[in-house]
Amino acid sequence: LFDFARTLTPMDLELKEGTGDQTAFGAVLKEVLAQTRDRSTLGVLIFSDGAHRAIPPDDLDPLTAARQLADSQVPVYGVGFGASSLSSASLDLGI
Repeated sequence: LFDFARTLTPMDLELKEGTGDQTAFGAVLKEVLAQTRDRSTLGVLIFSDGAHRAIPPDDLDPLTAARQLADSQVPVYGVGFGASSLSSASLDLGI
């Protein structure tokens, strides 16, 4: 399990909330692509509010990175939860 902001970090299950300063999906998915090149990976599962909050140089296009993973036979699955401060129409889900 990994946590992410600008980079992947091993998840600390004791933390109650994220500690990163941005949500750089593109940069993180590119890092996943680099780490899975020589491994058999069934897929990537992302739990997020879906808000892409990244600043240069970490503001890579997440769709491009997801397509590159798909081209490598590594599908990306997103699970939405929580509230995004960018949208008042988001929905909280219980898992």
